[in-house]
Amino acid sequence: FNGESDELLQRYKDAAHLLYMLKQDEVQVRDLRRLDAEHNVMAELKELSGKYAQPLERLHEWFVQLSGSLESVERKLKGEEVVMWNSLEDFALTHPEDAKMYDYLIRTKGEQQMQKRRAFLDFFKNNANCVSC
Repeated sequence: FNGESDELLQRYKDAAHLLYMLKQDEVQVRDLRRLDAEHNVMAELKELSGKYAQPLERLHEWFVQLSGSLESVERKLKGEEVVMWNSLEDFALTHPEDAKMYDYLIRTKGEQQMQKRRAFLDFFKNNANCVSC
């Protein structure tokens, strides 16, 4: 019985190690995908910076204020109207739906833009090391 339990314990350790390694691979793949996406975003912003003769820093700032939408950055560069966000409005998103701040956002941004912004902020929060966020 003792040899059997030792073998079972070893199998358990091997399985636990395998699960740990798979989790590490999953994290590495996710990090690589995020880095690739960040590289693509930075490349796009650099291209827009050159095309419209605007400082990259400004476009990066707009990218954040426009909830991570490269399309909206280009629309702003073309002079079109876009929905931009600031930190006070981001803060207002955290308030209950019956708060005056929240009501202000409904009137000025609309529910769809609020959902987009929440998703962007959640992504930002979950990817704190994100270069392009």
